[in-house]
Amino acid sequence: MIDQLVEFDPDAAAVLFGANDGQDFYHEGKVLKVGTRAWRKQYAKRVGKAMDILTRAARSTGWGTHHEERRLS
Repeated sequence: MIDQLVEFDPDAAAVLFGANDGQDFYHEGKVLKVGTRAWRKQYAKRVGKAMDILTRAARSTGWGTHHEERRLS
């Protein structure tokens, strides 16, 4: 997605983070378990990098998050 954004260079962008982010991921050959300090640190870096690219050149950017649905009963 980020590569396409850089290539297209839109005037504005709307993004959602979090819908599929609650999972382990690899970083420097190691699995970072979701929710650990190391995971949170690297996740913040990844989101920060994406936001840096999204807001480059004073691009208007809307940022939202995914909220878990809960049953009321």
